[in-house]
Amino acid sequence: MPTNLSLTLDNPSAVFFAGQTVSGHLTVTCTNDKTFREITIKFHGFSKVHWTERKSERREGKTVTKTVHYRSSEDYYGSSILVWGTGQESTLPAGTHNFNFSYVLPQNIPSSFESKIGQVRHVCKAKINVPWGFDKTCSQPYSVNSLYDLNTDPAAQHPIQCNEHKYLCCLWCKSGPLSMVLRVSRSGYVPGEKIMINAECSNKTNDVVDYTEANIHQIVKYRAQGKTKSIDRKVAEIKRPAIAAGDDDIWSGVALLIPALPPSKLIFCNNIDIYYTFKFKVSPSGCHSNLDYKVPLIIGSIPLREHFPMFRPAALPQPQPVMPLPSAPSTFGPTAPPAGFSVDPYNPNVPPPQPGFVAPSAPVFPGVQHYPDLPPPSYNECMFGADGIEEDSDDESGGMFAPKYASYNLSMAAPPPYNESMLPPNMNPGGGMSVQPY
Repeated sequence: MPTNLSLTLDNPSAVFFAGQTVSGHLTVTCTNDKTFREITIKFHGFSKVHWTERKSERREGKTVTKTVHYRSSEDYYGSSILVWGTGQESTLPAGTHNFNFSYVLPQNIPSSFESKIGQVRHVCKAKINVPWGFDKTCSQPYSVNSLYDLNTDPAAQHPIQCNEHKYLCCLWCKSGPLSMVLRVSRSGYVPGEKIMINAECSNKTNDVVDYTEANIHQIVKYRAQGKTKSIDRKVAEIKRPAIAAGDDDIWSGVALLIPALPPSKLIFCNNIDIYYTFKFKVSPSGCHSNLDYKVPLIIGSIPLREHFPMFRPAALPQPQPVMPLPSAPSTFGPTAPPAGFSVDPYNPNVPPPQPGFVAPSAPVFPGVQHYPDLPPPSYNECMFGADGIEEDSDDESGGMFAPKYASYNLSMAAPPPYNESMLPPNMNPGGGMSVQPY
């Protein structure tokens, strides 16, 4: 029977922040004595981008089409830990062997991200060096979350608002106006929050409006070899039914949930950028163009301070006892943590300094160190689901992986109803826009 090996993390959610410790154990099972040189565990954080384009060119009077590949990559950290052996041939006795490991993540590393074109991945990989044979390996990916504090971005407070109208013309006929007034109290949100949409859609035309819709889009920009490629993905939407000619449709506090997503900008990554937009659309029937409005939306990982009371703490299971382990040194020198934060390595045996707080199944959220009244989030899989990581695992353990992101849990109490006092002084229901279209 072949030698089996598996990696198990002490943190079952496999979510970490920069400066925290990834710890666990490697289990190796041998049915008889085996000769190996060494057993190592490597920690690696990296990004890679790859896409292709078809291009045509003239060769000897003929048009030839070829496929051009664009690639780029970045390494954020890489360190190997020797857990058994010396590099010389040695015998590992038959049986099951557990090897503990521990590694402190460096500062200034980007959040995990998965897509078909580009990825940011954080992986630990165990390898048995087999003399005169094929090495045995297994991999364990884990999620890293970076911090985007909405309180440090003034744009997060900006309201989203517009007052737009258009006339539907057909030859010499001109109908009444198609109009919309849109009001949303701010531009910055965190996963788990709801955008409360207030809008008045008035159809004074002679045609039916097929539907009205509010949606959120994720725009990902990939960079490689001096080229840029953008991909637009819809991540949330609400669609309302038709509006008859002469009728109105009122959106009064209609909620649009922010799903589990990586923060805006994907900081510390230079070949992948992430942006979000909010779009409101009124779609008339026939050949008429839509009346729509699009603005930037900011997705963070720490909510605006005044909205902390809207959240409740994530449900926290009892911690599993873990033997303290020495930290393995990083191959990268120490760097400063994000402004306003002091991130300590996670130790599940040392509870946080808040009374009655139970150690979570994920590392202590660094945001609570700067905001003690911030309810800690839960960690949910990305809304796009899992992607294959076989090309980076190089072993039978390779499979599907979905990164997890901080997501907040709303309390049972509803957010305060919208009223005109929420608007800045220069905006009223008949006023103009203070946020420019994206």
